[in-house]
Amino acid sequence: MRGTTFNISKQEMMIFFNALIDSGYDKNLQFSVPLLNDLILFKFHLQESGVQILNFVAQQKYLECYIPLAKRLKEHAKKEIPSYNDIQQSLYQAGILKPAGIEQLEDIISALKNQSVIRGGDVYYIALDTNLLRDRFFSVYLKKISSHPNLDYILCETVRDELKNRRDKLNRNFLQTISHLKHNILTECFLNQNCLEDRMRYIGFLEYNNMRGATSCEEIDAQSRKSGRLNDQIILEAYSNFVDIGRKVIFISRDNEAIRMMTGEENVIPILLEHSTAMRTDFEAAWEQFFDLLYLLSILYGKLNLIVGGVETGALYGVWKGKDVQEWEHDQSLLEIFRPHTKDMDEMKDYQFVITTLKNNLSILKRIQELDEVNNLRINSVTDSWNE
Repeated sequence: MRGTTFNISKQEMMIFFNALIDSGYDKNLQFSVPLLNDLILFKFHLQESGVQILNFVAQQKYLECYIPLAKRLKEHAKKEIPSYNDIQQSLYQAGILKPAGIEQLEDIISALKNQSVIRGGDVYYIALDTNLLRDRFFSVYLKKISSHPNLDYILCETVRDELKNRRDKLNRNFLQTISHLKHNILTECFLNQNCLEDRMRYIGFLEYNNMRGATSCEEIDAQSRKSGRLNDQIILEAYSNFVDIGRKVIFISRDNEAIRMMTGEENVIPILLEHSTAMRTDFEAAWEQFFDLLYLLSILYGKLNLIVGGVETGALYGVWKGKDVQEWEHDQSLLEIFRPHTKDMDEMKDYQFVITTLKNNLSILKRIQELDEVNNLRINSVTDSWNE
């Protein structure tokens, strides 16, 4: 790393982008991928209400960079380069794109809100298939639905077990076999970290825990099998057996076969969501969605470079050598601000302004957090004394 680094959460990213705006850098910004020969992913403009994303890399452009690199790799090593489908998926995971079929779910939720449990209305339990947890569907959509006595959630422990699966971490010997993909990037990002598939699976695992912590959802105890097909059957049976008089299950999946198997099950409402393969290149994103997108993309590629006025100005690491469990659980990133190569006074002034702004504001936030923790301890202490 060649600059000043900060360990920040997604919520704290706003400090950095506010500093860019205050410096006059709110237009014609870009993010590139060092792992793929500095391929430009997209251009963006910063606005008060959010971010305008422009010229998101098209599939053909991506493949022109991806295919020559992939041809030089053995089959197991190719899996460490994100496909175009992976980056398209990140737009859904961030909530910037909505899947087709969501209107059916919205109609059901709207109708059940007119029912009453004490007047004989059914309770509807939303059950997510494994792929919907990896899509972060709870965080980007369900979490925003207001609570209602007729609406609840259910999870199956077999889903959690699938999301916990891990392969070996990426060691130095493996990284040397793909050294033509910029070896310095590989070692500083991925050494002793999980492989791409495990990182993507871990997103779903954290979503499972997020959904469990944010709702009163029930967890169905079900055993797991090594075979993915057997696990699919266990999950479907667990959800279909959960139904009862006055209790229905809304089963949501992107798997056509899973939806087909659940169709016709008594008191089970299967909903198929689909992702479009045809994608536009310009988007409007709220700030939260934009920060989610950056974090997800940096998990895929390890590192994104920020380009300001044609100059690489900083980098965002979603994966780095030494990233620990707590940093993963709290969606932490490393933000690096590059020191200007030139001695231009204006560039140095902007660099110092951004660094000072980040240091000061992060320090204030840390102090506020510490005060909140102290106050919570005092409140808990008083509550305990009353209970005694």
